[in-house]
Amino acid sequence: MEKSIPLSKEIARYQYESIKTALAVTEFRTKANAAILNGTRQLQEHKMTYKIKAYRRSVNYYETDKMGITHNSNYFRWFEEARIHFMSQTAYPYKKVEALGIVMPMIASSAEFKHPTYFDDEVIIKSWLSFFNGYKVTLQFEVINAETNMLCTTGETKSAILSAAGKPIQLQREFPEVYKDWMSVLGVIPEV
Repeated sequence: MEKSIPLSKEIARYQYESIKTALAVTEFRTKANAAILNGTRQLQEHKMTYKIKAYRRSVNYYETDKMGITHNSNYFRWFEEARIHFMSQTAYPYKKVEALGIVMPMIASSAEFKHPTYFDDEVIIKSWLSFFNGYKVTLQFEVINAETNMLCTTGETKSAILSAAGKPIQLQREFPEVYKDWMSVLGVIPEV
């Protein structure tokens, strides 16, 4: 016959185990929060070293249509120019990234046209990394008329991060220095 433990001792043992588990969870959360806070501080300190500048250009005559406004297809070219300009201000410009064997094919792009631009208008294109997880990257864009400061177009491009052979790669594991650099500019809005 099994020896039964008095109910009060069973409850006490259960309470003891529950408290011990709760303390372990609290200790884990405290350490995790400290690590996150420390990582955030390091990321913020690194972000402060970058001063990303917006891209400037003028509307060329050949970019306008019969109505004299910039044809919508040109904005996607401008987004690409601005993306290359953005990356050139990091430690890993696009040319250097390609030399490492990394390519970034476009998987989606979109634009919303708010106000037209015309021949010879100077535009400022702000671009920033709004999403990055090591295998996909999203850049946001704002096209602003330099003279009127009017927001003309907003847009977004999404790219995959692949090897030169077209295979998916995980930057954090395969190119940690590139991953760290790009994480440091995540969300940095360019100066005009």
